[in-house]
Amino acid sequence: MIEMLKQYFKGTGSALLVMAVMYGGVWLKKIFAQKKRNDINEIDLMGEKISLDNSAKSLDKLVSDSNAKHGVNEVVGQAGSDDKKGK
Repeated sequence: MIEMLKQYFKGTGSALLVMAVMYGGVWLKKIFAQKKRNDINEIDLMGEKISLDNSAKSLDKLVSDSNAKHGVNEVVGQAGSDDKKGK
């Protein structure tokens, strides 16, 4: 009788362990899938913000910002400024 109970508990314990590992795997998969969706949504929102920022600025301001970002601000004057006054 005791041998039978030992076998029963070994089988039950193994089954519970397998179920816990499987549940943990599914849970981790869901977490990483949600993280991936969050990253994609963040990229989409960043793209919308950039689009809104760019549409609110004038073309001269966008060119000046681009020149500043690329380090050519010293070489290229402010966009829209005409140092030679048309000459």
